[in-house]
Order: sequence, then structure tokens, then C-alpha cells
Amino acid sequence: MTGVPILERVLIAVGLIAGYLTWAHHHAYRECRWCRRGGLIGGGAAARLAGHEPRARRRGRCWRCRGKRLTRRWAAWATHKLAVSLREALDERRYR
Repeated sequence: MTGVPILERVLIAVGLIAGYLTWAHHHAYRECRWCRRGGLIGGGAAARLAGHEPRARRRGRCWRCRGKRLTRRWAAWATHKLAVSLREALDERRYR
């Protein structure tokens, strides 16, 4: 088998996952997909080619974002919990 050895592939995958989680922690919120202009499918080029017509923005309160127009990314919740638990463990160890 030629190419990249398995250990290097695993290290690349771990690095990519760590990079994504770091990015998700610092960019925790995204536009609510139920409130945005294109709706759930979106207003991008692929949606337009599929025949989706964007609708106007939702009026009133959305059940997902509660009117804030922002929702939290899935990975952001986990990284936030991890960061809080690591900070607490560090403080606990520091002040023993």
C-alpha cells in the first residue's frame, strides 16, 4: 500500500477534528435556519437550481431561536462543556 501511513492519517484526522472543535468553540452561534431568508433549505445556488424559492423572513418569535435569529452549533455545546470542566479541574487542582 503506497501513500500516507496509517498513523499519519490518524494524526491528520485528530488534528482536523481538534481544529473543527476549536473553530466551533469560538464561532458558537450561527444564523437560525428557520428564520433566515431562504428558509430551512436556504437561499443558496444549489437550492435555487433545485427549484426552491426563498421566502420572506419569519415574523414573530421562532421556536428555535426565540426571536434572537441565532442558534448554537451542535459542536459548540460540547466544546463549551469541555472548556468549563477543564477550567474547573484546573482551578480545583490549583487551589488544593
